[in-house]
Amino acid sequence: MRPNTATVMQVSVSSAASTYTSSTIFGWDIIRCSYQVIGSGSFNGTFKLQGSNQKPVGAKPQLQFTPTAWNDLGSSSAITASTTASIKNFITPIQEVCYAYYQIVFTDASSGLATGSFEVRFNSFGL
Repeated sequence: MRPNTATVMQVSVSSAASTYTSSTIFGWDIIRCSYQVIGSGSFNGTFKLQGSNQKPVGAKPQLQFTPTAWNDLGSSSAITASTTASIKNFITPIQEVCYAYYQIVFTDASSGLATGSFEVRFNSFGL
């Protein structure tokens, strides 16, 4: 298997946004994946892995196409519950996957009172 680790999202949390979305991950050869969140500050909310099998009509799949139809993948969330300024570090269990595209979405649960920053590292094993 071929491993790959990439930083797919770097965010400075502000009260202006309530949802943050990673870059699209082209996943046609990915068979297992997990992601890790590392950050600090007073943010809390939910991270979810989403998948899409949307067909790239008229565009090159990994270069010119960005899916618009996304679905949450079961049991892939890590909830940040602490509101202290200490380092936050979460990792999801390995998942068997078979989707064309992936993204990670953070939804703020602090009612606009969040501050801090985080990055998401996506790790995958492919063929």
